[in-house]
Amino acid sequence: MQNMQSVVDHLKTHHTKWPATYEELVAECNQLSDFSAEDKKEFMEKLPKKTYNTADEVLAALGSMGGGAGAPPAGQGGMGGGQMGGGSM
Repeated sequence: MQNMQSVVDHLKTHHTKWPATYEELVAECNQLSDFSAEDKKEFMEKLPKKTYNTADEVLAALGSMGGGAGAPPAGQGGMGGGQMGGGSM
């Protein structure tokens, strides 16, 4: 995601209804004007479909896709990316 810090900020300061389902989070994300269509699509595709009890649970799930807070935008890893999990090809 190109705007991961905004995702972190939004989940921790604006989304206050927990627990939240995948569907609720995606619906809210789709209404936000400060996220690109690309970021919204990636959020929807990468977030596991389950119920989350806290913002930290959502961020952990997004972090597991290699785009944690402060990380460069998700993409084609490249050399020396330091991504955890090793990938599965």
